[in-house]
Amino acid sequence: MVESIHEIFKKKVVPVTFERNIGLFGATSIGVGALLGAGIYVLIGLAAGIAGPSVWLSYLLCGVVAFFTTLVFAELARIVPVTGGGYAYAYKTLGSFGSFMTGWFLALGSIFACGLYAIGFAEYFSSLLGYEVSGFGIKFISLLTVLLVTLLNTRGTKSGDRIQKGLTWGSVLILSILIIASLTNLE
Repeated sequence: MVESIHEIFKKKVVPVTFERNIGLFGATSIGVGALLGAGIYVLIGLAAGIAGPSVWLSYLLCGVVAFFTTLVFAELARIVPVTGGGYAYAYKTLGSFGSFMTGWFLALGSIFACGLYAIGFAEYFSSLLGYEVSGFGIKFISLLTVLLVTLLNTRGTKSGDRIQKGLTWGSVLILSILIIASLTNLE
C-alpha cells in the first residue's frame, strides 16, 4: 500500500538525542557574538551607506522581528523540551523528512553567514594593515579565517565555547568602554 505524503512527512525513522555541552551563559555568548559580528562589525557600515541617518529605524525593525522570533522559539522550547534547536522542533512536528530539510536550511544559512563574517573580518583586517588589499587578498584572508575557525571547531565544543566567551565578552567590554567614552565627550 502506498503511503500518503502526509504520512511520509510525519514518519519518524530514528529518535534523535543531543548531549548538552553548553550552558545558558555559553548559549547567550553565541547569540551575543553573532549579533555583534553581523550587526555591529560587518553590516552597520553597509546599512548606514544605504539608509543614511535612518539606519537606527532598520535596527529597531530588526530588533522587533528578532524579539518575536525569540518568543516563538521560547514557546517551542516549552512545548518540545529537548536539545537540538530548530532541527529537534522540526523532527517532533514534521518528522524525519521535515527535520532533514530544516537541518539543510540551517546549514546553508550558517554557510552564508560564515562567508559574510569572514569577508567582513578580512575587510577590517586589511584596513588595519594600512594599505589596500586586492580582491584576491580579501578572499585569501577570508579563506584562512574560515579554515582557522573550522580547525577550532574540530577541537570540540568545550574548547570553542571558552574562546567564544572570551571573544564575545571582551568585545562587549571594548564596546562598552567606547560608548562610555563617547557619552562623556558629548558637547
